Amino acid sequence: SAWEAAASYSWEVANADVLPEWVHLPAASGPIGCSESPCSVSVPLSILSEGLAERSEPYETNLTVRLKTEEVYEATIDITASIVAEPAECVIDPRGVIDAVYDGAEDLPIALRQRIYDFATFTLSTRDAAGLPLHRNLASRFRLSATVDGEVMRVPEDGTVTLAFAGGGNYTVTLEANRMGYFVVEIEYTQPDGTAELVPAAARILVRAPPHSVPAGWWRASPNTTDLIECSIVPELGSEEWTPCQGGADAGVGGAGYCEVGYAGPRCEVCV
Repeated sequence: SAWEAAASYSWEVANADVLPEWVHLPAASGPIGCSESPCSVSVPLSILSEGLAERSEPYETNLTVRLKTEEVYEATIDITASIVAEPAECVIDPRGVIDAVYDGAEDLPIALRQRIYDFATFTLSTRDAAGLPLHRNLASRFRLSATVDGEVMRVPEDGTVTLAFAGGGNYTVTLEANRMGYFVVEIEYTQPDGTAELVPAAARILVRAPPHSVPAGWWRASPNTTDLIECSIVPELGSEEWTPCQGGADAGVGGAGYCEVGYAGPRCEVCV
């Protein structure tokens, strides 16, 4: 249309009332101050990242800009904002920790009790300065270490500790113990500038694998082994069955504590 320099042309954001909170418009309308055509119109806006959680897909919206000249024109402007944040804190959820591997093991079926140790898992969460979860997988920035009974954990003799990204800013930390003892897991996070920081001391997790009784009819070489061996069953007079493996919590020497008096050796098959 014809451009009249003296006319009062203007612009406005037609959908200003329904824009998301992260889009800030200092003004939703204003004059078009051009004296001639062609003319450019600038719509000031800013993106407020505070309160926006990091996520894989960008935040998206659009502006509907209405130009009022001799005729009315509308234009749609797409807005895309990608949020990338760094962890301000790493938090461990203690509710996921298994303190005793098998508390009340006597109540479990023998098939489950054959594995004297299990694994302990807990959740590590990464949050930004606003307490919002981080989406990116930052597993490569974490370093795990563990001690058992105050000594550096031998891998895999004593056990293994791993960290896996679970999504939504969460990581699953798994400690699998191959012996009894007190395991302390420490987690270190490396910032982008190379600075390494320990997850707060309060986040150190103590996993305890206490000795459990070996059920009758089963034998193990020591209290520090995960393997239970089924013993022979000997028919006795009448309908009773008997085994030299009495079980119990005291391993004795070489597993003899699990045997009836007068027996020792693997599966209590050696007469002494």
